[in-house]
Amino acid sequence: MKSILFVDDEQRVLSGLRRQLFGKRGEWDMAFVESGPAALEHLAATPADAVVSDMRMPGMDGAQLLALVAQRHPRTVRLVLSGHADPDRVQVARASAHRYLLKPCPPEVLQAEVGRALAVRERLDALAWGLCDRLWCTPPGAHPAAAAAFLALAENLDVATVSTELDRQLATDAALRERVAGLLAAAGGPQGRAGLTAVLAVHCFFVFLADDAPAASWRRASALARRAAAVAAAEKLPADAVAAATLAGLLSAIADGPGEAGARCEILEWLLPTWGLPDAVSVAIAHRADPARCPAPFAPVLAAVVAGELLLGWADPAAAAGPEREARLAGWLKDRGWTASRERWPAAAALPA
Repeated sequence: MKSILFVDDEQRVLSGLRRQLFGKRGEWDMAFVESGPAALEHLAATPADAVVSDMRMPGMDGAQLLALVAQRHPRTVRLVLSGHADPDRVQVARASAHRYLLKPCPPEVLQAEVGRALAVRERLDALAWGLCDRLWCTPPGAHPAAAAAFLALAENLDVATVSTELDRQLATDAALRERVAGLLAAAGGPQGRAGLTAVLAVHCFFVFLADDAPAASWRRASALARRAAAVAAAEKLPADAVAAATLAGLLSAIADGPGEAGARCEILEWLLPTWGLPDAVSVAIAHRADPARCPAPFAPVLAAVVAGELLLGWADPAAAAGPEREARLAGWLKDRGWTASRERWPAAAALPA
């Protein structure tokens, strides 16, 4: 039986949740508390599989509570259920929460969201997938630079705010400035949301994908990213798709892991958005292992990444995916009307490995 902790300072709300979720009592062991400190005390004595918290509460609010839950109980699902939140605090909460649900939330929606989160956690445990376990346990709010980019990109913030944060980050970090400029060269350089999204992706890379040889890891990842960008530009994809293909190429190694591709895809489709990555980036990464399942609207972005992977493997045999995967990827591209060859994308093929 899964244990779910609900936190809200209004007793009537907790009573309503008890009534609405009565039918789940055979599956969920539910507890209800009225404050953040009470929730932390409960968790210290009885760990929960999921915490569902209101946002605006006296003393410790939902954002503060979930940030502490992320630190002390990182494997726990962290959900916000709130109808009363200032816009700036909503974004702060999203920096630590896996999902943000708005009141009034129909009982079936709440049950489905909690149920899916628990199912993803179970699949992740079954795969023993260390990389994505760290992704689950490490919200962007845990890293100051990533948190700043994440919050500035969050919903409803204006162009000026995004541009100011982009300028600040690039001005204070020469290495970051060089990396972002190199990634977005095919998209016209770092500008606005695309530039700050690239900043967030670079932070994500160095949190999760830079191994014991970060320079070598970056070279491999950025080589794929540049090829994906060059292919996307050659195929005349829109500028936002070129940028998405670039970042999906950079972070595509997140999809490498144990177990069946479908299970990995389900985990990534649920988990990657928690880091504020655009849907096109998240979906392309999630479907990298099995492109045939990629939803049609995002297939062009993934196709650019796939083509980049093939080109990189031809330029550097050590980076090749292997004959079976190469044949499958080339077949998928052919089905889409793209014949994978050096001649089709000469600028991408000429890039240094």
